[in-house]
Formats: sequence, C-alpha cells, structure tokens
Amino acid sequence: MNDIDLPLKEVHDEIFNNGIVKEYFRLKKQIEDDKELFELEKQVRFHQRNLCKLSPSDAEFEEEKKIYDELSSKLNSHPIYTNFLLIKNEINELLIDIRDFLS
Repeated sequence: MNDIDLPLKEVHDEIFNNGIVKEYFRLKKQIEDDKELFELEKQVRFHQRNLCKLSPSDAEFEEEKKIYDELSSKLNSHPIYTNFLLIKNEINELLIDIRDFLS
C-alpha cells in the first residue's frame, strides 16, 4: 500500500458511510427488487431510446412519444422512484462538491 492508498480508502469509506449514499443504494435496491417498478423503468428507457432514433417527422414518432409519456408519467409518480430521483440529485450535488474541493 502506498502513501495515497490509505487516504483514498478513508475518503471512500466516508462517502459510502454517508446517510444520503446509503439511502441511494437502499432505494436503488428497492427498485431492482420490485419487479413491476423495475420493468416499468426498463420500458421507459426502451421507449426513450426508440424516440431518439426517430425523427419528429416519422409516422411512428407520435405513437412512440405517447407511449413514452404515459410510462414516464407512471414511473415518475411512483413514490419510491420519486424519492430515488431526489436522493440521486443530492448525490450529484455531493459529487460536484467533492470535485470542486479536489480541484
């Protein structure tokens, strides 16, 4: 172990013991374990990718957008997923703070 390994391990441990980070992983696991919610999230991503492949002038674009909007609305109204997104934003802010501190 060199001189930087120990401080890096301490930073790693501090981050992963942070309450927000623990909550993020708890909610992430809850989503993965909920078959219906996990499948809904997969479907939203699938239709989102399809929309990216289509041009708004394509005939199937409107139908694909309608499906995506319905599924996305259902996903974003789920309380577990809503909490997950809030915590995810807090994690991003934490990472930005760490980046800024290190630079």
